[in-house]
Amino acid sequence: MPVALTYPGVYVQELPSAVRPIVGVATSVAAFVGLAPRGRTDFPVQVNSWADYERTFGGLWRGSTMSYAVQQFFSNGGSQAIVVRVATRSGTGAAAAATIDLGGGNTLAAAWPGTWGRNLSVTVDFKTKDTADTNLFNLTILDDPNVATAADSQKRGGSGVQEAFLNVSRDSASPRQITHMEPGMRDWWAALPHVARFHDHRRPDEA
Repeated sequence: MPVALTYPGVYVQELPSAVRPIVGVATSVAAFVGLAPRGRTDFPVQVNSWADYERTFGGLWRGSTMSYAVQQFFSNGGSQAIVVRVATRSGTGAAAAATIDLGGGNTLAAAWPGTWGRNLSVTVDFKTKDTADTNLFNLTILDDPNVATAADSQKRGGSGVQEAFLNVSRDSASPRQITHMEPGMRDWWAALPHVARFHDHRRPDEA
């Protein structure tokens, strides 16, 4: 700001430099795009270790050169990578999400495409907080790790993680209706890519 001149003399006024400093950015972040057994598709995901990659994308897979590249990257001192999983979009080998028919027009679809979703098993029970409410039910989803019964193309089995959604409703007017709950839980599901999403396949006239 200008100096207030109150008497004759020499005044020194410092002006900010027009040269802006160059802010350092990380130069060791690698990006990988390719096939993976599981995980979100067409979206960049940050992974900070090989274990992180295994949890998110399923680890080494013979059909994925990307998985070996990522492993070597972290084995040779890499610390951060951005991974984008892609999938076949057309033809007889097009990737699709596995589905489970719950009956009554309701279907569970795996969160992301790929045969990994075939290892999901679902249990529905009616031991809810209000047993008189026939619309309430409990939903338990298991990513079955049993290799002997593995249904994925590589016969690897699931992660073994299990999640339960209690007192969810089939009533479209209920705040516990599972399709109403999905937006608030989507980030959580993205962090746990094995989880299935629920889709209501009823016709509009049945809503």
